[in-house]
Amino acid sequence: MSVPRCSRVERGTLLLSLGLLAVLLAGCGVPAGSPASGEDESGALVDDPGAAGKADGADASSSQSRPLTILGRLAYDRPTPLPAGAVAPAWSFVGTAGAAIVIQAPGAAEIRVHGPRRPGDRWPAAFATVPESELSLTLPQTGLYGLRLDAGTATEVTLACPAGDCAPPTWRHAVPSDHLALVAVGDLGLTASDVEVDPAGGWKYGEYHYYFEMLDGFAPFLDGVVNLANLETAVTTGGEKQDKTFVFRMPSEALDAVLDAGFNLLGAANNHAGDFGALGVVDTVANLVAARTAGGLFGFAGAGTGFTAAAAPAVFEVRGVRIAYAACGIGFNVRGNGSGIAHVSDARAVIDGLAAAPADLRVLSIHAGVELDLAPAAEVQAAARRAVDAGVQVVHGHHPHVVQGIEQRGGGLILYSLGNFELRGARNMADLGPDQDYGLAVRLGYDPATRRVDQIEAVALTDMHRVVVPRSGASAAERIARLNARSASLGSGGVRLAVETDTGFATLP
Repeated sequence: MSVPRCSRVERGTLLLSLGLLAVLLAGCGVPAGSPASGEDESGALVDDPGAAGKADGADASSSQSRPLTILGRLAYDRPTPLPAGAVAPAWSFVGTAGAAIVIQAPGAAEIRVHGPRRPGDRWPAAFATVPESELSLTLPQTGLYGLRLDAGTATEVTLACPAGDCAPPTWRHAVPSDHLALVAVGDLGLTASDVEVDPAGGWKYGEYHYYFEMLDGFAPFLDGVVNLANLETAVTTGGEKQDKTFVFRMPSEALDAVLDAGFNLLGAANNHAGDFGALGVVDTVANLVAARTAGGLFGFAGAGTGFTAAAAPAVFEVRGVRIAYAACGIGFNVRGNGSGIAHVSDARAVIDGLAAAPADLRVLSIHAGVELDLAPAAEVQAAARRAVDAGVQVVHGHHPHVVQGIEQRGGGLILYSLGNFELRGARNMADLGPDQDYGLAVRLGYDPATRRVDQIEAVALTDMHRVVVPRSGASAAERIARLNARSASLGSGGVRLAVETDTGFATLP
C-alpha cells in the first residue's frame, strides 16, 4: 500500500503535527535481540533476558485496505492546495467536542466528513455529506476526523475554526515564558521486526497504518522547544541483516514522519542501531545529518564512524540557550575506526566530553539496564549520578522497556527509564499489570537564569506497540502512583509527583 508523499521540506506547510488526546485499552511491549558482538540484550548486566513476551506483530494481510487515502493533516485556518489531478483527496484533522467548523473547497462537487475514530483504527462511514463546496457543522466528540472531497474543479481546501476552540487540550500547566520547555519520551521505532521496507507505513495486528498516523495520538503533546526520543532502529533500506532475533530498520520517509510530528533531537546509541551492520549505521547517520541540514532536526548523538564521532555531543543554540546532547548505550559499539555507537562502558569519556562542551543545558541519554526491571541497574545509576555531578542537568534513560523512578540530585534530574514510546516491533504487554504496562512522557521546564530544571509534568502512555496515546483519569493516576513508589525507592532524592486524579496528569507539588 502506498500514498502520494512529497518531501518533508515540501510538505512542511501541508502537514500540521496535531493528534488526538484519547484513551485506548492496550499496553506496552518489549523488542530485543542479541547484538552482533555477542553481548546480551542487557549490556552484560544479566546472563540471558530471554525472548519471552516479544513479537513483531507483522501478522497482516496485504489484501486489507482503507476507505480513505489520507494525504496528511489539515491545519486550521490555512488553505491547503489539492494535489494536481486529485479526484477524491482526503485529509485528517483533530477537533474538540462542540467546536463549530467550516470546510470550504470552492469548485468541489461534494464534501464528506468521517469520524471520529481511534488512532490507528479504520475510518467509520461519513456522518456528514453535502453535495456542494462548503460545509458547516458542530463536531460531536473530541477526536480524529477524516475529510474527503469529490474534487470537481477545486484547487484548495480550507478548514476554518471561527471561534478558535477546535484543538483539544494537551499539557495542563503552562511553562513560564522565560523558561525553555523540553519534552522527552522513551524508545521510538516505526516498523516491525524483519519486514520489507515500506516507504508509507506498516502493518500491526492486521491493520495498516501510515507512518504519520502512528504518532497521531501524541503529536499535540510535542510542543516543547526541544522534543527528545531514543531512535530505536536503523534508518536504512540496505545493510546486512545481523544474526539477531529482532532486527529493526525504517526508511527515511518514516524518519520524516517522526520529524513532522515534532521530534527535533534524537539519540542513536542503542542495541538496534546496528541491526543492519556498519552500513546501516552509516546510512542512519547520513539520514540524520540530512535532516539536520534541512532544518528539521536540532541534532543527534551516539552513533558515528570512530569513537570520537559517536561520543561527540551535538551542540546547538535555541532561544538563546546553548544546549549540548550526548548519548551512549549497549549494542553495536564502535570498534577502532568502524561505525557503531558509543558504548555505555565508555560512559565516563562521553560524560567528560559533554561536560566540556560550551553549553548552558547539558543532556545525556543512557540506553542500558535490565529488561523489565523496575529499578535502575547499579551501573546505570552510577553513570547517571556521575553525569549529574559533572554538570549534566538532565539524564534521559531508556532500554528496560518499563518506567523506572525519577531522581533529583544536586542541580540535575535523572529520568532512569521512560519505557517504550512508539515501538512497533513490540507486542502488547498489558497483561503484565500496572507496574509494567505503560510508558511515560515528561515535559520539563528549564530556567536559563538558574540553569536548572524546576518544572516537571508527566503523563502515562498506553498502546505503545501500535498507536501510542496518553492515558487519562484513574488509569493514568494509578501508574503515576506506582512511578512515585519507584522514585521513593531511590532514596532522599526520589521525586514525588502530585497527580490530578480526574485527569491523570502529574506535576511537581
